[in-house]
Amino acid sequence: MVALGLFEDQGVSATTVAQIAGAAGISVRSFWRYFASKEDAIRPLLDEGLADAVERLGRVASGQSFANAWADPSPDESADADAVVRLLRLARREPTVNAVWLRMHHDATRSLAKVIARHEGASEESLEVRVRAAVLNAALFVAIEHYATQAAPSRSISDVVAEAVHIALD
Repeated sequence: MVALGLFEDQGVSATTVAQIAGAAGISVRSFWRYFASKEDAIRPLLDEGLADAVERLGRVASGQSFANAWADPSPDESADADAVVRLLRLARREPTVNAVWLRMHHDATRSLAKVIARHEGASEESLEVRVRAAVLNAALFVAIEHYATQAAPSRSISDVVAEAVHIALD
């Protein structure tokens, strides 16, 4: 979140790794141990969102719709939604941040395939599971971007994601 705030305030190109590390309370050396670029400092925020989605999907009983995973909003949903909106609005202006967003979604398909495979009792390498994971990933991607581009969303992020997942997989 520190990097996101600095990027919003100063722009990505004007923000230094030293500033990010200092604001996060770590050394520059520690920063480079965990991140390949300063833009990658936003990746933990995205990874948390993916981990939440995978956990929610993993709780859906066999035979139930994956859209049910978003029936109960998380306790931190409004803060999480705010951070996602901020990040995606930044990504629209900053190509390097957008690249991190796109890379995260590319990487997410394998995690989603594992959840679908467990849910359906199939191999995560099967064509059907891989295609369903790609479709689910696209639904999550579009839902989150749709939510983030609304000036004043009339529905919660959970409702938008649940609808997109329902459209994609049911």
